Amino acid sequence: MAMNSDWGAAASLADELRLTVLAVVGDENTRAFLPRVITSDRLVVAEDLSEGISLAETEVPDIAFVDVGLNDGAGLAMVHHLKALVPDSTIFALADQDELEAGAHALALGGAGLFLMPLGGDEVLNALSSVRTRLAERGLRARLERDSAVTSRAATWIARLAALSDARDRSAAAQQVAEIFSESTGAAGVAVYLVVGDRTTELMRSAAIGALERAPSFGTEVDLLDYARRERLAVVPLALRKVAAGHVVLQTAAAPLVLDDGAPGGRGQPAWSGAHEGIHPHGDDGPASAPESSEQSARPSSSMPALAGDPLAPPSRRAPLLGGLLKLLAMQSTTALALLGERDRASGGAAMKDPTSSAYSFAYYVDVAGREIDKARRYGRRFSIATILIEPSVTDAPVRIPMPPPAELQLPLSADVDAAWSGPPGVRTSWTEPSIPPSGAPTGKPSPFAMDPAELADVLLDAARDTDILARVDENEFHLLMPETAGLDAHACYRRVVARLAASDKQEGRLPRGLLMGVTTFPHDGQNLAQLLRIARRRAEATKDSIVHRLPREARTLAEITDALIATVSAAGNRTDPPPSVPEAARGGGSVPPRAFPISAPRLLELALPEAVALATSAVRSALRGGAAFIVVAHHPGLSLGAAVRGALGTPREDVILHALDIRSIPGCDDVEALCILAEHGAYAFLGRSRDGLMRGVHAADPLLADFMAERIGRAAGLRVFG
Repeated sequence: MAMNSDWGAAASLADELRLTVLAVVGDENTRAFLPRVITSDRLVVAEDLSEGISLAETEVPDIAFVDVGLNDGAGLAMVHHLKALVPDSTIFALADQDELEAGAHALALGGAGLFLMPLGGDEVLNALSSVRTRLAERGLRARLERDSAVTSRAATWIARLAALSDARDRSAAAQQVAEIFSESTGAAGVAVYLVVGDRTTELMRSAAIGALERAPSFGTEVDLLDYARRERLAVVPLALRKVAAGHVVLQTAAAPLVLDDGAPGGRGQPAWSGAHEGIHPHGDDGPASAPESSEQSARPSSSMPALAGDPLAPPSRRAPLLGGLLKLLAMQSTTALALLGERDRASGGAAMKDPTSSAYSFAYYVDVAGREIDKARRYGRRFSIATILIEPSVTDAPVRIPMPPPAELQLPLSADVDAAWSGPPGVRTSWTEPSIPPSGAPTGKPSPFAMDPAELADVLLDAARDTDILARVDENEFHLLMPETAGLDAHACYRRVVARLAASDKQEGRLPRGLLMGVTTFPHDGQNLAQLLRIARRRAEATKDSIVHRLPREARTLAEITDALIATVSAAGNRTDPPPSVPEAARGGGSVPPRAFPISAPRLLELALPEAVALATSAVRSALRGGAAFIVVAHHPGLSLGAAVRGALGTPREDVILHALDIRSIPGCDDVEALCILAEHGAYAFLGRSRDGLMRGVHAADPLLADFMAERIGRAAGLRVFG
């Protein structure tokens, strides 16, 4: 029945097809007769051979009538010339009774038929009808071949999706989903967000490819849709009627995909709805049925209208094929992920424990964290979350060689869309595939942190308390939930982790390079799990650029550390290149995007002593607003930072630990001023020298620097400041 419909469409198209007809005729009566018969097609007439060849080159006729007796039989050569100039043209020979032999030769040279003159109207119309039908059938055949190729590749993608139920875990399944959507749509970036638990609406970025590898790691459904709207991304729900698995986010060079009503999915719209029958690419300026005149006018003129599935067809004609395939892939992905979840639940605890380490699964972690948030809100408690990341090596990044999607599925380009969400405004950042290095060539720099993730899990569990929950998110990421733990107690856990990792070098006392760790506390840093996880990850990534990692290892004494810190920050201040964590898109674009340098970046400070004292007073008062605080300060008689801290504290407080240490007797530290603050909601550190009433040093809101300096100042003074 579908085939009958296709051939019916071809017949209808043949009736509407307008041909270009070339007539090379010397007889005046025939030249006058043809325009009266050929009224619905475009007719061009030539009186001699040279004019006929010229018109054939410019008009590209679909059908030609050639008088073989023209110019004493030279018209026979015209048949041969036309076949060379216009191979797809259909040529009919015209001959008188005494020119039948030349007409037979014309058929041998490639002519489609022979007409005797004088011509009749019926035979001319029959010839036009046969050519018109043949062209329509040719177009229909090309369309069916394209659709068949798309269907064949779609069947391959669907077969791969069906195999997801046997995937190792949800992360591996999500990675397969991302690769399939990337191949099928040609998107420069794909991110797959999955629901992390049965009793939560939190979404986790389980896989990412290309330009969306720096997309938010966690968030609610509303957060994700708001992010997609801001960055003009396409969102495909992974949902069936009663099953919600997540979303697939696509970054393309086109405007975002939207739901049927022509408005991008977002607030007030059922993001899990399965009623997205038609997903169409278009911008925010109008619905999918917007006029197509702009693109049609840019298309070269043709005697054959565009068929559905034609790569040159307007976007609205390709939308049903694209939307139908995306919907089918989304439904298959949802079904496979649901089966995978049922398999994990039926395996007796597989959804609770990570199979490759001693940590819990992230789904169990989110479930416990949700209950902990409810208890914290109800009883006014606090809890903390730590994100621990192993910085991956360059060789860990897989080289992806995607198959180019069919032309029918490539989303159209849109010049008004800025796809470079990670770069400066107005600068488009195109994503290119990584090149494949030759065999045996070095493929990148290994991770500076060499410990196996399973071993790291054991270290983290050894440093955590019995009530803490450690979960493994993916191969190189762990989350630690610390119930009823304030910010300073969470920092104590950080100190225990550092102590365990530095067991081979107890004098080091700093976080190993390549291991990133960030801590957040409820309610200071966020009111829901998505905010806390997002901020914790951001703080963990900020530790990559901590000045502590750039201090020379040979700087051991407090005086050497002070001079090295000032020299390092001064040298960095004279450079124009951003820190290593800034995306490459920002490096080559000239201007660095906003917030490229973290707030924890160290800054050189030169102030008069009274101004430095006022700055220290302000920092202490800001720390006390969050409650408990831990302060280490260099103190000596007279105007100093120690005196400013004591004055800001006033009467002693039970929730404030103050170590005011006199370090003037330490070699090289007679003029050193230092202040380290660890508070519930942040950290602050200052280290410098005071000479002739001028304070010159470095300050930063860097928890690693504050912790490192506090430990070194206490060690120099002979005091163990951390228990």
